[in-house]
Amino acid sequence: MALPQNIEMTTAAFRMTRPYAYLNSANNAFQVIGNQVNDGVETMWRGRLFDSLTLIAGVTWLDPELQGTGNPATSDKLVVSVPRWQGNLFASYDIPSLIGLSINGNLHFASERAANVQNTSWADAYATLDLGLQYHTAVAGHKLTFRAGASNIANAHYWAAILPETVGGGSSQAGAATSVYAAFLGAPASSTPR
Repeated sequence: MALPQNIEMTTAAFRMTRPYAYLNSANNAFQVIGNQVNDGVETMWRGRLFDSLTLIAGVTWLDPELQGTGNPATSDKLVVSVPRWQGNLFASYDIPSLIGLSINGNLHFASERAANVQNTSWADAYATLDLGLQYHTAVAGHKLTFRAGASNIANAHYWAAILPETVGGGSSQAGAATSVYAAFLGAPASSTPR
């Protein structure tokens, strides 16, 4: 049994700022107001453990704030649909008795997320697990890879994306003065041969 090899570990701290745009119900104009400020730390580890097992793992902590909107109800709040914590653990195992065949799995986690700009509604945390098979071979001097996978095998129910209403708290669509929200369900359990 070989010792771990080619181990790589990285950590980064960062701050990213970008303008935040929305449809302003006061003047029915799509405009930039305020900034999305992302302070965060992420760490990643990858390497080959033993002869047959490769792991890749990463964790990100993020503080995604909406700043300078001019509205106390929305300024200094968390940005809609951005989790504070995310993590992935991917493992691939080469089956020693079947040269070229490997099995793999990926576990993904996201913490709860704000579902509106006022941060009074939240989408739950979720985790998904994907499993797969991969076979490498060669035919007539050409490398071929066959893959089959199953996504979200536990059939977790989660929101893949949440779209915010306007930062001003309303929508001018169809003359309405009420907030409009949109969300997309995560993909259910499925399998895909490739």
